[in-house]
Amino acid sequence: MLTFISALAVALLVACSVLGWTFVILYSRVRWYSSQVGRHLMRFTIELSLTFSLTLLNYAIHLRPMTRAVLSVALFGLIAWDLGTRIRLHLAARREVRDDAREASR
Repeated sequence: MLTFISALAVALLVACSVLGWTFVILYSRVRWYSSQVGRHLMRFTIELSLTFSLTLLNYAIHLRPMTRAVLSVALFGLIAWDLGTRIRLHLAARREVRDDAREASR
């Protein structure tokens, strides 16, 4: 049973990686860079696809510990930076809405 579940997990990982990169390729054919939402969606999908691919690569060839650590730090650092940026953008937008509402009520 464990072998079946492990094989299913790897198959789903392959599917997620392939679907993620397929989306990136298809979405790259439209003007995604012209809006903030498009840029966010493309960057998020690339980071997610990279995470799936790195995990799959590690399963397939068992990366050396130092290589795996460096790739993981680089990828997770990028993702952490982007998540922090998204939080700052969200808080700034909330502050702007709150300030506009205060000015309108005066």
